Amino acid sequence: AITAAAKVSELRPLQPGLRVALPAAMRRAAFARAKGQCEYVARQGRRCASRFRLELDHVVPLGLGGANDLGNARVLCKVHNLQQAEEKLGRWQMRR
Repeated sequence: AITAAAKVSELRPLQPGLRVALPAAMRRAAFARAKGQCEYVARQGRRCASRFRLELDHVVPLGLGGANDLGNARVLCKVHNLQQAEEKLGRWQMRR
């Protein structure tokens, strides 16, 4: 049987900054790694316990040259995904 880790190792990163959907296997691997929970960790070291409205996030945004691969992907709840986008891109950019 092929493990999830073996399948992920076969995935090739997409071109940095390219706006395309992550391959389904890569998305599944990110959600499996997150174990159905937001991966945001607060400064105090506590992980968000939310399991509601989970979204895939790029740690380094594609617009800032981030890679479109599993190493740059994480699962965040909608609230933390929006918060991180505003912190990295700015509120003005997010409203555009």
